[in-house]
Amino acid sequence: MDRPNQIASASVANPAISNWFNTAAFAAQTLGTAGSEGRNALYGPHSRSIDLSMLKTFTIAEQWRLQFRAECFNIANVTNFAAPNSSFGSPAFGVISATALNAAPRQFQFALKLLF
Repeated sequence: MDRPNQIASASVANPAISNWFNTAAFAAQTLGTAGSEGRNALYGPHSRSIDLSMLKTFTIAEQWRLQFRAECFNIANVTNFAAPNSSFGSPAFGVISATALNAAPRQFQFALKLLF
C-alpha cells in the first residue's frame, strides 16, 4: 500500500468535517519508495451514543403483574460521522462526507409485559 511522506504535523486545532486533519502535512513519496507516514497515525471522529431505559412494575393481583417499559436509543440525537477520506491526491482528502454506517437517529420504543 502506498503511503505519502509526512512533512509536518497533521493535527489541527479545531477539526471540522470539511478539514479533519492538515492535508498540507503530506507530500507524494518518490516513485518506487515507501512513504514516511506511519500506520494508523490519524484517527477519525469519536462515536458517541447514550441509551436510556426505564421500567415500572404494577401489581394487578397476587400473582399477576404488569410491567411498562420505555427505552430510548441515542437519546441526545448525536450524529456520528464516518472516517475522513484517506485517498491522498483526491480533492476530498481529509474531508468527512458521510455518517457512520451504524449511526441511527433517536429512537423510542414502549412495551407492556404481563408477568404471571
